[in-house]
Amino acid sequence: MNAQNIKNTLDLVEDILINSRAARNSDNVLILEVYNRLLADKGMDITRMTFPMVLINIKNLGLPSLETVGRCRRKLQEDHLDLRSDKDIAEAREELQQLFREYALS
Repeated sequence: MNAQNIKNTLDLVEDILINSRAARNSDNVLILEVYNRLLADKGMDITRMTFPMVLINIKNLGLPSLETVGRCRRKLQEDHLDLRSDKDIAEAREELQQLFREYALS
């Protein structure tokens, strides 16, 4: 993935976050929407693909990794208060991050 691909992914994630509260609250919804839009641009229908087919072929399909989409979301939500998730979702994410930190340090 090059810098232009990251910029394109960041722009797409931003557009989705602006227009979808559900995507702001769930990485799964966000990833599905990102992949849906990118595949639709290639004339493909994600609803006709199996989950394993998509996961195994992320690179071949020209899709950003799950991690890249999540990083873009975190960056945008850090920089733009209006794109942040609902308070209870944000608190749950923070709690989960803390648990992972504690686990990693043990």
